[in-house]
Amino acid sequence: RHRRAGVSLKVSGQINRAVMFVNDANDNSAFNFVDNDASSTRIRWDASAKVSDSTTVGSRLEMEMESNTSAAAVLNGNAGGNAFVARHAYVYVKGSFGTITTGQQGEATEGLLHSSFNYASLAGVNPEDTAVANAGAAFVSFGDGGRQDAIRYDTPNFGGAKASISARDNGDVTAAIRYSGKMGGIGVLAALGYEENVGGDPLYAGSFGIDFGPIALNGSFADELDDNNDDRFPIR
Repeated sequence: RHRRAGVSLKVSGQINRAVMFVNDANDNSAFNFVDNDASSTRIRWDASAKVSDSTTVGSRLEMEMESNTSAAAVLNGNAGGNAFVARHAYVYVKGSFGTITTGQQGEATEGLLHSSFNYASLAGVNPEDTAVANAGAAFVSFGDGGRQDAIRYDTPNFGGAKASISARDNGDVTAAIRYSGKMGGIGVLAALGYEENVGGDPLYAGSFGIDFGPIALNGSFADELDDNNDDRFPIR
């Protein structure tokens, strides 16, 4: 971390290498020396500066490097990867009014389906529509916005609740509301979001986590409405 003339710069990141052993059960085997694709090698620069007693401006630049990705491990050599790819590249202004961010960043619905106290993750879910299922669609990220070039606004935190809205550079809008806190001594995480898919149909999705202490309950859902407002492709 470096601070000069009121500007703070923090450099951080990770190196996440792994060794994979691959065998095809036909006497063919190999070792692969890879980057973990689930959480790749990366480096980030975070800069911030106060422009008034209540307002801060800042930026994040985060780059990913996978010299040999675990997502494409093969028996006969290097799987390939990427040299230097941008994950985040945005600037923001933050104050009592909330936070306004522009650039490549997580959409308002990023992480929406992962409200969980025990790091539970989603399995792949195929849609009920046969044509879509045959096309190989899986709803692992259904309703769970990723990183996009967008402008985003996040409200301040109100008693554990906050709302977000973002618009991509193609005009598509996503919005979400989240809560994190306790109710009657029970831990609660909840998220509910909206987005419009490529076909123009509205999509609603959300998740929740309830922490009872020795056990936790988690759930997620997503539902797309067609032009006639009939339910399609629900996750159950």
